Amino acid sequence: QGANGLAALGLNHGSRVAYLGKNSDRYFEILYGAARLGAVLAPVNWRLAKPEVVYITNDAEAEVVFVDDHCAPLLTRIESQLPHVRKIIAMDPGGAWESYAAWRDAQDDADCRVAVSRDDVAIQLYTSGTTGRPKGVMLKHSSFSAFNEYAGENPGAFGADMDWNKWDSDDVSLVAMPVFHISGTGWGIVGVYSGAFTVVLREFDNAAVIETVRRFRVSKTVLVPTTIQMM
Repeated sequence: QGANGLAALGLNHGSRVAYLGKNSDRYFEILYGAARLGAVLAPVNWRLAKPEVVYITNDAEAEVVFVDDHCAPLLTRIESQLPHVRKIIAMDPGGAWESYAAWRDAQDDADCRVAVSRDDVAIQLYTSGTTGRPKGVMLKHSSFSAFNEYAGENPGAFGADMDWNKWDSDDVSLVAMPVFHISGTGWGIVGVYSGAFTVVLREFDNAAVIETVRRFRVSKTVLVPTTIQMM
């Protein structure tokens, strides 16, 4: 339905779609919908200042922007500065833009039947821009599955202790890192690939992570040194 909805808006193979918001399970619906069409999702760092958000959205030439309630006020202020954007969809209902749920549920659920190659770009993540402007890093579809496939076919490939990282459908995965970073989006895809039950936190929070691990008996997650030190 996401793929068909984007196609109905005139997007096609290679078109860019922006996501401006905090973590959400629906973000992954958009990611897979765009990928099924051959379009490319470009998640934008919601912590950035207004000029940086404008630059990234325009650099990606995003034609559609999905925005949550946290970032809606910012997008309202910069909408006139985004010449490529033809449609804004609100992740949360009640605002000036069409809501995501209403838009998605109105779409046809038949396969869009677009040929997508493993060598096609699946996502465009942006660098932090510490040495200049942020740069769009384009990752192929094959990039997301390569590690899983290789590890599955070669259990000892990463050493005798690789058994600790085996996944199956009994695992519970936690996405706590931001989806505008590979540690958020990439980890979410690993969980789906493995058939794991996945919990998506809106953003990292010490207490929320600990409570989620306790409540859902999380068996796998990824954190960065800073968050581990905070916990």
